[in-house]
Amino acid sequence: MDTNNFTHPYVNIKALSEQINTAVHQLEPYLEAGMRAIQLCEHPASPV
Repeated sequence: MDTNNFTHPYVNIKALSEQINTAVHQLEPYLEAGMRAIQLCEHPASPV
């Protein structure tokens, strides 16, 4: 069994998860704004 084939995917997954965490952190404000927009569409404020 080649140990490189065993450890290599683990390193890739770890690096990928770090990239995903960074991307999610950067996108958080946009995600929150999107959630607010969806809530407004589902529960529109009563017209004044």
